[in-house]
Amino acid sequence: MRTTVKQFMSGDPVSIGSGASALDAYELMLRHGIRHLPVVTPDARVIGVVTADDLAAALALPLRPQRALATAERRAALEWSVSQLMTHAPQTLCRDATLADAAERMAEGRFGCLPIVDESGRLEGLLSETDLLHAFANLRAPWTRLGVRIHRGDLALGERAGERIGPAMRRDVRAHGSPPSSSFAAFVAGGSSPAITL
Repeated sequence: MRTTVKQFMSGDPVSIGSGASALDAYELMLRHGIRHLPVVTPDARVIGVVTADDLAAALALPLRPQRALATAERRAALEWSVSQLMTHAPQTLCRDATLADAAERMAEGRFGCLPIVDESGRLEGLLSETDLLHAFANLRAPWTRLGVRIHRGDLALGERAGERIGPAMRRDVRAHGSPPSSSFAAFVAGGSSPAITL
């Protein structure tokens, strides 16, 4: 079963316009307890992303917005606009993309988040590193409770369905490699590559 981004993304995320100040961005992050803001046009098309790291690098602000800024910090933040600090034309995904696609893209690009957009590029959601961690925590189950399906000789993990796994099959699966505790894996008899659909 495909696990898609829409199942774990944050819907209706807080966003900001490119003409807003860095102070506006910081205060939005502080108010909502977030670290990433999609930057959108008036019709909600995504044109950038500004992060707490961007603010910290440019203005020597806290890496995590956890306190109100001092007067001097507020003045400095007012001198910068979001458009000067944001990542322009960020990578995005559609809500029907797989969680595996999102994780791969975020890992390769070292992105802290991915805006989720519709066919017109309008913001629908946001998938952050935290969302990914929650997703994998929810999808992970004890090895003995993971269902197994065999298709054309390939042994693959399925849904949580421990009652479908007999002791003999469980022993056979373990004989070909015990799953790592921190990730999903499926093993194909005969030493083929791991395979799983997320």
